[in-house]
Amino acid sequence: MMLYYLEPYLKEVETQVIEIDGNKILLEETVLYPGGGGQPPDRGWILCGGKKFSAQHLGDGWHIINGECYEKNVKVVLDWQFRYEMMKMHTAEHAFFRFLQNKGAVLGKANFGEYGVVVFRGNITKNDVLDAEKRVEDMIRRGREVRSFWVDRSKIKDIEKLRIRFDRIKGDRIRVVDIVGHDVTACKGIHVKDMSEIEDFAVVKFRDGKNKEVKFVVGNRARDSHYLFSLILRRMAWKYRIELDKMESHVENLTSEIEKLKYALKEVSQNIPFETFECSKLKLKYLLMHGGFRKIIVKRLLEGVNNGVDVAIYGDMQSNSFSCACKDTLIKSIVIQEMKNHGGKGGGRDNFVSGTVDDVKSFVNSLQKVICSSDIHLHGDENGS
Repeated sequence: MMLYYLEPYLKEVETQVIEIDGNKILLEETVLYPGGGGQPPDRGWILCGGKKFSAQHLGDGWHIINGECYEKNVKVVLDWQFRYEMMKMHTAEHAFFRFLQNKGAVLGKANFGEYGVVVFRGNITKNDVLDAEKRVEDMIRRGREVRSFWVDRSKIKDIEKLRIRFDRIKGDRIRVVDIVGHDVTACKGIHVKDMSEIEDFAVVKFRDGKNKEVKFVVGNRARDSHYLFSLILRRMAWKYRIELDKMESHVENLTSEIEKLKYALKEVSQNIPFETFECSKLKLKYLLMHGGFRKIIVKRLLEGVNNGVDVAIYGDMQSNSFSCACKDTLIKSIVIQEMKNHGGKGGGRDNFVSGTVDDVKSFVNSLQKVICSSDIHLHGDENGS
């Protein structure tokens, strides 16, 4: 008998072993839910002959345990704290998603673990999500009865406003969970009897896009999340002397300005000229600047070496980092040695080196001198030997 449906608040039961197959045993009764509807299997234990084995219900009364049990009578004990958390999450998800569905959301999947996760499609905004969160919190404060019952498949269409996916349901009996006056859903999961048991509800993440995703928590974790969000917001408001109701527009303006600056930096990085320096047969190009769009500048370094430059160097005076493209592997070894001489670290592959040094401007200036003084060794003496 599946007691998790008949008595969802029952934490343990003594029962008989019907059949044994290695570390699998078939029990007459159990309080362990095997999982389903996005709700994970219960955690629990089986007490057998003075021993305690972790156990999981596989379905149809069969349990797998971390050992072997040959007793005729055992006790099944539920990890109630984990189960109760899953019950609260699952019921909260039903209440929450009904509000989103009323605004056009189409459920993809829901699952529960460290977080409650809901994936869906539809033209749902962050404000819709926050509004649904607020409405769920209100239902929790007021309390709302939650009922569960079974219906014959032939009569399921008689239930108004039922959320159901017939393609996911097998069997002639369908279990229905009813948050009275709010949501009716076909569901195999285990739920609380009243919304007030959830205590609190908080959305901690919203991912927009074609497939949207919401992560949420319940109970004390929800309270902690609300407090943390409030704490962070107040710190920022006080630090930057901004009224709370103006914080959002302030951040949006900053984001817009940052995007403009990034665009300008890309333009500068693409077009700022390199300094050129020649000694004997060597041609060097270098660029020193505070900050820069590294990806663009590195591309220019490589293009320079591919077009006849022996060494192309970029030094970021803001971070004291550098990037260097070399035409000759011997030059690369000189760059690495000079980097070490300037207290730096880094490396590279092929003919490219990058890293950090104590003073990038001093490093670049010194590197020019060292490379030029090594010219005779790179290209031979005046007789070509």
